[in-house]
Amino acid sequence: MHSSSRRAAGLLCAAAAVLLPVSTPAQQPAPSDSGSTVVVTAARTPQPLDDVVPDTTVLTRQDIERSQTTDLVELLGRQAGIEFAQSGGPGSQASIFMRGTNSNQLLLLVDGVPLNSALDGAPAIGRITTDSIERIEIVRGNLSSLYGSSAIGGVIQIFTRAGGKPGAQAQAELGERDTRSASGSVSTQLAGLSLAASAGWREQNAISAINAGQVRIDPANFVLGANPATDPTRNLDGTLSLSHRDDANELSAWTWGSHSDTSFDSISDGPTATHVEQASFDTWGASARHRFASGTGLSLSYGQSRDHSVDQYHAASAADAPTSFTAGQFDSRDRQATLQGDARPLEALQLQAGATRMDQRGGTNQYDPTFANNAFTAFARRVDSAWLGTIATAWHQELQLNARHDHYSDFGGATTGLAGWGLRLAPQWRVVAQWSSAFRAPSFNELYYPGFGNPKLQPERSRTEELGLRWAAASARAGLSLYRTRSDDLIVAIPPNFQETNIGRAAIDGAELQASATAGRWSLGGNLGLLRARDADTGQPLLRRAHYTARLSAAWSTTAWRAAADVSRSGAREDLDISTSLPIRLAGYTLARLTLERTVLPGVKLHVRVENLFNAHYQLVDGYNTLPRMVIGGVEARM
Repeated sequence: MHSSSRRAAGLLCAAAAVLLPVSTPAQQPAPSDSGSTVVVTAARTPQPLDDVVPDTTVLTRQDIERSQTTDLVELLGRQAGIEFAQSGGPGSQASIFMRGTNSNQLLLLVDGVPLNSALDGAPAIGRITTDSIERIEIVRGNLSSLYGSSAIGGVIQIFTRAGGKPGAQAQAELGERDTRSASGSVSTQLAGLSLAASAGWREQNAISAINAGQVRIDPANFVLGANPATDPTRNLDGTLSLSHRDDANELSAWTWGSHSDTSFDSISDGPTATHVEQASFDTWGASARHRFASGTGLSLSYGQSRDHSVDQYHAASAADAPTSFTAGQFDSRDRQATLQGDARPLEALQLQAGATRMDQRGGTNQYDPTFANNAFTAFARRVDSAWLGTIATAWHQELQLNARHDHYSDFGGATTGLAGWGLRLAPQWRVVAQWSSAFRAPSFNELYYPGFGNPKLQPERSRTEELGLRWAAASARAGLSLYRTRSDDLIVAIPPNFQETNIGRAAIDGAELQASATAGRWSLGGNLGLLRARDADTGQPLLRRAHYTARLSAAWSTTAWRAAADVSRSGAREDLDISTSLPIRLAGYTLARLTLERTVLPGVKLHVRVENLFNAHYQLVDGYNTLPRMVIGGVEARM
C-alpha cells in the first residue's frame, strides 16, 4: 500500500467507530426539502449537488425525453469529458472514453450493480437504449475508493424506472431508413406499495457497419472484404420494480432486461458473409434499509448482472467461410451482496462504512486452446471489499475522505483512497480540490485467453489530482475543472508473442468547461473539453481521443412549443487503418441536430428531430460507417 493510502486509511479508521446509514444504491435519490438536486453516487450517500466535491452531472428523465435521444452511448457522448467510438450504427460495439481513459477503466452501474463484463472488463454500452432509464448520475475522476475496480475515469450510474406518482406514458416513432420504435411505462400505488413497469422496442436498418469500398483486400493477412449490405438492429428492453417506504424502513426489489439482435461485418470473412450478435443483459436486485431511533442506519442489498451473447454467421459460398473468430458464445455474471451503514454523530459530520462480496464468472468457447471443438470454458473469482468514508462540513468548507481495500481470489488486493476539499468563497462561488487513486483488475481475457493471457498479471493503478472552480445561481451554473491522471502497470500485449504484461504507462492532462443558463423562454448550454492523453513511454497519443471537443445548445419553449438546436465539434483523432492496422489520423467533424415538440392536447405531444442536419461524412473508427442525416417523428401520450 502507498504511504498516502495508509495515512488516509488511518484517518478514516479513527473516525469510523460507529456504523453509518447510507442510501441504498437501488433507490432513487429524493429531492431535498429545499428542492435542490440530490445525488448519491459521488459519496454513496445523499448529498445536494451543489455540495458534492467530485465533478458530477445529473441527467433526469425530463432531460432524456427533451433530448429525444434513444441510445445511451449517444446521450453520454454529449456530456463534458466523455467521448465514444462505435463500430457501426446503433447496437454495435462501442467504447466510452471518460477523461481520456480506456473503456474498461470506466465503471458502469445499474441500480448499484456493476455491468462491466468479466471477460474484457468493459461494459457493452452500445446495446443500451434510454427507454427504461429514469435518471443518470455521471461522476468524473477516480472513485475506486468507493466502488472498487475500473473506476479510473469515473462512474456512471443508471437508475431504472421506479415507482413514483401514479400515471402512464406511451410513445411511438417512425423515421427514415426503417427507423421505428414504441415504448411505454406505468406507475401506481397499491396497499402501501409502489409498483412500476416499462418496456421498449426499437428497430433500424440504416447503414452497413463497414465501408466495404474502404477495405483493401489482402488474403495473406486474412483481409477478404466485407459485406456491403445494410446491417439491421433490433432492441427490446423492460423494467419491473416494487418498493415500500415508511418512516423507518425502505424495501425494494427490481429487475431490468435488454435483448438485441445486431448485424455486423468482419473484414476476414468476405463480401457475402453475414454476422448477427444476439445479446442480452439482465440485472435484478433487492434491498432493505432500516433507520434506528438514534439516527444510525443500516442497509443490505443483493443483486446480479448477466451479459450473454452469441455471434452467428452465414456464408453464401465456401470461399466466404468465416476465417475470423467472431462465431462464439460469451457469458459474464456478477453477483454482489453489500452491507452498508452510516451515522451522523454531529450535524456537520457523516460517517460511513461498508463491506461487499462479489462473485464473478466469465466464460466463452473462445478459451478453447485448440480452437477446434469450441468447448465452453469458464473462470470464476471472488472479491471481498471493505470501505470507510466521512463527510465533514464546517466554516463554509466540505471535506470528503474515503478508503477501500479490495481482495481478489486470483491475484491479491488493492487499496485506494480519496481526499476531497471544497471551500465556498461566496454564496455562488466554490473552489474544490481532490486527490484520488484507483485500480483496474485484470479481465479474464487478459488472464486466461489461450496463447495471450497471463495469470501473473497485477492490477493497473492510477492516481489523479484535480482542481475546480464552480459557480451556481438560481437559473444558471458553470464549472471549470483541471485534472492530471497518471496510470502505471497498464496491461499491454507485447510482441512477438503478444502476451499480456504489466508494463504500460499513460499520462492524461485535461480541462473541462461547462455552463448552462435559463432566461425566460430560453435555455442555453455548452461544454468545452481539452485533452492530452498519451503513452507516457513513447509520447504517442492514445487512440480515438480528440484533443478537443466542444458543444453548444439552445432551446426555446412556450406552453405548447419547444424547439432546440445542438451543435458539436470534435477534433482529429489517432486510429489504426482497418486493413493494415497501421497508424492513421481520423479527421475532425461537426454535427448538428434539431428537435421540435408541439403539445396538441393535454398530455399529448408530437415531436420531430433531424439528426446530422448537414449530413456530415465522418468516422469514429476507421473503415466503419456512421449515420447520415435522418428525420424521425413521433407521438407521446401521458395519463
